Amino acid sequence: MYKAKEQSELKQDVSFASMLHMLAYPSAFPFAPPDGRSLLVFPVIQTHASAVVLTPERVYKLKKPKNFGFFDFSTPALRRHFCIQEVRINSRLAPEVYLGIAPVLAFSDGRFCFGPVFSLDDVPLPGSPLAGGSVVDYAVVMVRLPDEAMLASRLREGVASSSLLAAIARYIAAFHTHTLTNEHIASFGSLDVIRGNWEENFEQMKPYLGRTLDTFTYDRIVEYVHRFLEERAALFV
Repeated sequence: MYKAKEQSELKQDVSFASMLHMLAYPSAFPFAPPDGRSLLVFPVIQTHASAVVLTPERVYKLKKPKNFGFFDFSTPALRRHFCIQEVRINSRLAPEVYLGIAPVLAFSDGRFCFGPVFSLDDVPLPGSPLAGGSVVDYAVVMVRLPDEAMLASRLREGVASSSLLAAIARYIAAFHTHTLTNEHIASFGSLDVIRGNWEENFEQMKPYLGRTLDTFTYDRIVEYVHRFLEERAALFV
């Protein structure tokens, strides 16, 4: 079972990596390359869920075609939906940062590029014809913030004080406190659901032990999570 799943995921990963490689070139964007440097490759940052292309002024964030259980971005339609939701929800915290959604276009000659930025109500459906290509994927488009404003930079420079972190925590807590909720939404923060998500993650990690993660580290992570959930169960009530 693991082998068939691995082969399917590998094929999907290779296709995504090939597309991402092309999307890192300035020629893939609907604006002129900076200083005419058409061969420049923009930096790409990857997480387990996303790939982020950093242009000088904008950030293009793609969702990886993955299904990790607690999120499912496995189809273009799902990625479209969750890109829209990300902008809709996060714009409440940073409306000046989130610009909209850019479709990814595929062309008959094998090229990929980003289309124009659309408002949330106008994002084209997967397979829609656009600018001579076809919509195959989506990216959340944001204003690029200064590198020196990032938390990692502030930590390196020793200027991320405890008072700053506390202020950020209070701001986020206040946001969630005043956000509409219901019993269904609240259930996602229950101990049973959190534990279930962790156990699902641990199961999904097993095929990669010895390849991207050693068994010793895996066992320590499992041990720590189990201990945390047991000792801090009151946090999830």
